[in-house]
Amino acid sequence: MLFSAPTFLSTLTLLLPLSSALPTTRQVQSPPTTTSKHFQLVANVTSGTLPIKNFVLESYHTGAGTAYAILAANDSTANPRIFYVNGTASEERFGLSSTLTDAGSGNYSFPEALEINPIDPATSATNSSSVYINAGKGQPYVGLTTFPAPIIQLHGYQGETFYACNNTKLPYGAAIQLYYRGYSQKTPEGCSDVALLPQCSQGEVGAVDPFANEVSCYEDVAGIDWSKYAY
Repeated sequence: MLFSAPTFLSTLTLLLPLSSALPTTRQVQSPPTTTSKHFQLVANVTSGTLPIKNFVLESYHTGAGTAYAILAANDSTANPRIFYVNGTASEERFGLSSTLTDAGSGNYSFPEALEINPIDPATSATNSSSVYINAGKGQPYVGLTTFPAPIIQLHGYQGETFYACNNTKLPYGAAIQLYYRGYSQKTPEGCSDVALLPQCSQGEVGAVDPFANEVSCYEDVAGIDWSKYAY
């Protein structure tokens, strides 16, 4: 069937309000990433007032092969741990890989792992868990988010929340200690929720990590305006 120009224009006029009423797809913005097998973890404060933005994740030695995960200022005295995601591509995709870091040096290096204990904070009497860097092969469900997550960041069991507190009761002096809480717990007063963002890095000198995955990471976490992006 052929339409005359007036008829076609009348039909188009009727359709325009309908087309404008159709739902539009919201474009989710993501900051630019690159890839690396190794990364540091840098804190971005998502709630709270602790002045720890861009602090880096370090370890606080507590015994043979055991340490708390802490945040420290990224200055000339910093000693940030360098991490890698260990596991198969399938394990990484489904959150079953572990996040490791090398201790020692060269041929004498050995793996230490980011661990959340207990892994499910809901099973804790306080509904929260401490985060450790302990010698061992690692813990599943502690890794980096992947596409389609708009922000690449460290996740734990069920994607709950990391937070940091100034712990003045540690054995060798105060430090900003890292914790992990359940959905039903509020972050303690004086503490801050943090997102731990991977900043691309070189591996430890002399260390060989044959099962390290190539992951998405950020060139310079501090150089990104995170207020433009939603977590």
